[in-house]
This record gives sequence, structure tokens and C-alpha cells, in this order.
Amino acid sequence: MAEIRTPPRRTCKPTPTGYGWPPSMLALLVSVVVTGTGLIWMQRELDRSLAVRPPIVVLDLSAAARETDPARLKTLLDHYRTTAERLAGQGLLVLDRQAVLAAPKGLILTDREVRHAAD
Repeated sequence: MAEIRTPPRRTCKPTPTGYGWPPSMLALLVSVVVTGTGLIWMQRELDRSLAVRPPIVVLDLSAAARETDPARLKTLLDHYRTTAERLAGQGLLVLDRQAVLAAPKGLILTDREVRHAAD
């Protein structure tokens, strides 16, 4: 009868510190650690750069000036100036809508909100 041979089993050979890891597992571990460290570093840099930037508010004076009568325009300008000074005193950067090319709607204060803040 013919002898049936089975292929030898792959086993990790003992090293002085224990069993060695296959090279692919070691490469995977190193890549995960390097990627994770890089992502954590990038998030910290983003947090640092955002911490030094002030919050921004855009006042839309032109829309309010078009909708009001000329007799009330001086009062409206005073309200806007007072509101801008109050917001700047709270640490916000106040920009005029004419100086901004695009901004999310949540950043733009309208006439109704300015009157409320000035009262």
C-alpha cells in the first residue's frame, strides 16, 4: 500500500521572546498605528486653529436700508452700529454683508434680529 503524505503544518517557530508574528500582520499593525496617530494629530491641529478664530456674524444692512423709508434710515444705522458693537464686545467678528461673497443663512442677521438686539 502507498503511503499518504500530508503537507507539513505551518507553525510559527519559537523565538527568544516567544512566537513571531507573520509579516503581513506586523505590517497591518504598523499601518493602523501610523494612520491612527496621523488622524489624531490632524484633529488636534484643526481644533487648535479653530480655537484662535473668532465666531463670525454678518449684518445685512443693505437689505434693511432698501426696505425702510429715508426718514428712518439714521435710526436704522444707529441700531446696526449699536448691535455690531455689542456683538464685538462679546467676542464676535462682525462683517457687513456687502463685504462677504457668500455665507450660510445662519450667520446673517436680518433687520428683525437687529432691532431685537438693539432694544
